[in-house]
Amino acid sequence: MAIPSFPAFDGAGFPTRSPVWKTTVQEAVSGKDYAVSFWTYPRWRWQIPLNLLRAAFGYAEWQAMVGVFNECAGRGTPFHWTDPDDNAVTAQAMGVGDGVTTVFPFVRALGGYAEPIQDVVGASVQIEAGGVLQGAGTYTLLTDPQWGLVYAVQFTAAPAPGAPVSWSGSFNWACRFDADQADFTKFMMGRWKGQKISFTSIKVV
Repeated sequence: MAIPSFPAFDGAGFPTRSPVWKTTVQEAVSGKDYAVSFWTYPRWRWQIPLNLLRAAFGYAEWQAMVGVFNECAGRGTPFHWTDPDDNAVTAQAMGVGDGVTTVFPFVRALGGYAEPIQDVVGASVQIEAGGVLQGAGTYTLLTDPQWGLVYAVQFTAAPAPGAPVSWSGSFNWACRFDADQADFTKFMMGRWKGQKISFTSIKVV
């Protein structure tokens, strides 16, 4: 199922971006605590001020924003979000061949921490194994069955033992709106603004 993309417009303010984990902490009678993390990697939450959405004079930004929100039915379905500060990699390590493994999930490292990327732009992907650029016939891009998001590469033949596997290309973040209601205020003819729109990345595999 194809999903829409979050619209780009000049009136968006600077975002707030937050890594989100799910952890429980239990405290013993002695005061010592024990923490258990339920997730192996975080979700990300963005909050973006909608300072100006033009709706006339050759612009349709308000219409585009409302259209995507309604196309997603609020929290109902996800959308593609392109973070202008985090949307591409070059020669990103994604594993080392062992002569057996053929599937390598796409990852992105940020500050030394690598996490899966599950909304890769397939047309942009370049794969290297053992320092050699791989031809299109040597691998297949895997997509999740529900939303069709590219999340891994599967080689026709397993990379040789010790061969580093890397990728270059661009990616989006599959996200879901955090609420089923979005409020917009008209403050002059053809001009709208909104509260911060909040959305969170999803995990598909």
